[in-house]
Amino acid sequence: MTPNTKGNQVWKFRRFLIVFLSVIVIQFFELTLLYYKYDIFTGGFLQPFSYKKLSDQIVFILLSLWFDLSLFGLLAGAWFAIADRLNKYGLIIYYNFTILVLLLMGGWLAFKFKVLSYFSDAINLQIIKNLGGGSLKDALLYASNEIVLFIVCLGFVAMFFVAVIGLFKKTQLGGFLTRHQFDHPGYTPVLIFALIATPCLAFFVSNNDFYRYGLDKKTSYRLISSALDKLSDFDNDGYGAFSYPKDKAMFDVSVHPGAIDIPGNGVDEDGFLGDASEPAPMQDGMAAITPRKGKNIVLIVLESARSDLTQQKIDDAFVAPVLMGLADAGTSVKNAYSHTGYTTTSITAIFNRDLVKNDQKIKLVDFLQNAGYSLSIISGQDESFGDVAMTVGMKNPGVYYFDARTVIDERVLPSTDQGSLRLSEERVVKQFKTRVTSWILPSRNLFI
Repeated sequence: MTPNTKGNQVWKFRRFLIVFLSVIVIQFFELTLLYYKYDIFTGGFLQPFSYKKLSDQIVFILLSLWFDLSLFGLLAGAWFAIADRLNKYGLIIYYNFTILVLLLMGGWLAFKFKVLSYFSDAINLQIIKNLGGGSLKDALLYASNEIVLFIVCLGFVAMFFVAVIGLFKKTQLGGFLTRHQFDHPGYTPVLIFALIATPCLAFFVSNNDFYRYGLDKKTSYRLISSALDKLSDFDNDGYGAFSYPKDKAMFDVSVHPGAIDIPGNGVDEDGFLGDASEPAPMQDGMAAITPRKGKNIVLIVLESARSDLTQQKIDDAFVAPVLMGLADAGTSVKNAYSHTGYTTTSITAIFNRDLVKNDQKIKLVDFLQNAGYSLSIISGQDESFGDVAMTVGMKNPGVYYFDARTVIDERVLPSTDQGSLRLSEERVVKQFKTRVTSWILPSRNLFI
């Protein structure tokens, strides 16, 4: 059994062919996921860049293909070198490599985009911790069921391909191609060329906002640019020549993006807006206000509700008619912005009047209690999540407190985790009415 002449010619370049075919499959699925997740070829809401022109699409896809070929070509080079050293040859070597990289990348992409469906694309450990109320464990528990299911499915797929490999080795073709070696010219020189050209392309992309936007979401580019950035981090400050934002002092460990900018020393440590100036101490405006009697206050805090919600319709019916009525009858602010995107920090900012811990500012709860208000906290979630209740004073002496953990058996979801506890809107309204009708003091009440 001898391969024909054309087969020999093709088989000589089998290493290029295997890497190329693997990359084409990976490219197809990753670009498809990027398209549906980020609309990179059509543009989306608040999206800074997109590749709508055919020329831009071609350049982006070619750059994407190059970084994939470079990464998986390097991995294949290591794989083939080990196989040669162990005197392992034939089709089974290339089959194993293809299945391995496809399983690893398929598993990674599935996991990555599943996590992004919870945490968005700006994912890092600090963001995940914030979403979990300061706990990384609690944040990952949100997706625990799906992650476990995913791992089980991936395990079954891997077992299937291992079984196929075992059967293939027993076939006549598998045995023949496993015992025979053919020359494979040109792989090493091409790999060396890629090792030289790839850093140049990576440096170009790192300085180009347009193409970096899309390629930064590609696994191969992120891995390659991160590795190159580590290698070029000469002062060991965490930023090299391939990072963004750029390190403007490659050999000065005190100067890098995100560094603490010491005011008035003539050095711009963080590379942003020049040397910082020391601001004058700000006085707490509430400290100058004398607590006094006032009207009853009802403060309603909604989850993920923006001002444009009041104008949204479904089948010509307003989706939030009560809120729209309140806005029309009272005062509404359209151009208001939140400086924090998490529930725990948002509530803390409302009650403590700052985004960071600041003991110099009077807390809203303390001020109103000093003014003679009797406070009632009624919440449909667990306010111990992220230690909010204690941080903002919800459990101060004299404060009526009711949340989802108070009546945990009436939760609408089965989980009892802090971040998952939730009561129905009807139960919250019922508790509000109960509290109002049983109120003893005639005035100066605050409901939240």
